[in-house]
Order: sequence, then structure tokens, then C-alpha cells
Amino acid sequence: FSNHFHDLWTQFEKEWQALTPIKHVREYGDSLYSLLSLFGSRILAPSSQLSDQSEAILINELNDVSLFNRMRTLAARAICLHAQGVDNSSPYLLIKGDLSGIQSIIYSYIDKSEVGNQKGLSKRLRGRSFYVSLVTDYIVSEFARVLNLPLCNIIYKGGGGFLILAPNLPDARQKLEEISRKINLWMYK
Repeated sequence: FSNHFHDLWTQFEKEWQALTPIKHVREYGDSLYSLLSLFGSRILAPSSQLSDQSEAILINELNDVSLFNRMRTLAARAICLHAQGVDNSSPYLLIKGDLSGIQSIIYSYIDKSEVGNQKGLSKRLRGRSFYVSLVTDYIVSEFARVLNLPLCNIIYKGGGGFLILAPNLPDARQKLEEISRKINLWMYK
């Protein structure tokens, strides 16, 4: 078992060294995040890293939280808690977004009575699902860009929905309204 972790660490070090030529901070951070996701998602988070005993009990019972997911959630929380000007009494904003009507996008122009006989149906469904995934990625990246948040603050994205953990800053709600308005207008067009 330890050989597996040794090999994993050796691969990680090799990939990490390949990042050294990157000079732009945001590009380096995003690349490192992807690298940590690739390798850290294969390792369970140790329960000793948990700050709350009830959280430790829950995770020990489930035993399925990866080191990467545990650490990126802690990083997102730290970013919120230490943001300049954050409301200390309520430091977090949980932003939930959902694309409405994605079922109609994915399943439009499909005769449901002949589902088994339609040629190329699975390719069209995969293509439309991929389109919804790209739109979701674009929208969540716009929210993160406007709020100046790194990738770790994107808690979830998929199926036309997303969750972002953001610091509760005085101008955050105004920025959210503006970007929501812009994205809704873009989607409408």
C-alpha cells in the first residue's frame, strides 16, 4: 500500500515541477488546483485534520471524503473568513445557481414514442448535455471572476446547477445582482 502512495507522490512531484515555468499567479494557481484535484482526490482525508468532533464522527461513518475535497473546502472557508471587510458575524454567502429548462434543451425534438428507433439519439443527447455543462462552466466562472474568487470556492457545479462559497462583503450582493442580470440577459438572447 505504501508503494502506491510513494508512486503517487513521485508522479505528483514530477507534474508539480512542470508548473515552475508558469509566471502568472492566476494561471499557476489554477494549474496547481487541477493537479491537487488529480492526485488529492485519490486519498481519503485523515480524521485528525477535522476541527469539529461531530464532523469527525460523520466523516468516519461515511469514510468517503477525499483529501482534496476536505482541503479545498477549508481553503474556501479561510478565504471567506479572512477577506478584507467581511462581516464577521456572518462571514459566508452561499450562492446557488440553477439553469431552468435544461430538460427541454436536452430532450427537444425527440419523439418520445420512438425513442428506441431514433438513429443517433444518444450522440445528440450527449452533445446537448455537454452544451449544458459548458454553459454552466461559463456561468460559474463569470460569478467567480466578478467576485474575485479562486476555483476552490466553487463547491459544486453540474447538471445545470452550482454552489459557490463567497465572503459576505458589503458590495457582494450588488455584484451578484449585476452579474445575474447580465447572465440572464445573455441566456435570454
